[in-house]
Amino acid sequence: MTRYYIPHKGQSIEDSRPLEVPSDLDPKLHLHRIVLLAAKDYHANGGWDEAWPLLIVLLDSATELGRFMVYRELIPEFTAKESPAQP
Repeated sequence: MTRYYIPHKGQSIEDSRPLEVPSDLDPKLHLHRIVLLAAKDYHANGGWDEAWPLLIVLLDSATELGRFMVYRELIPEFTAKESPAQP
């Protein structure tokens, strides 16, 4: 089972989170794609307000597969409301 953790948050291997990896991605061959899945999972589960880049450690059970510095791209979104006229 693939797992990950974020060391700068004080996490260690004992705090690692499970990661659902599609069956067509072999953890030993597709680490770059899998770490992006981990980043998306972390972002969706409370990591959105973190200061990125983050170091993410990937595991296969208890064996470390790799450490990756992950950067988040910012995509600005805008909304507008009509403003009352100035007096």
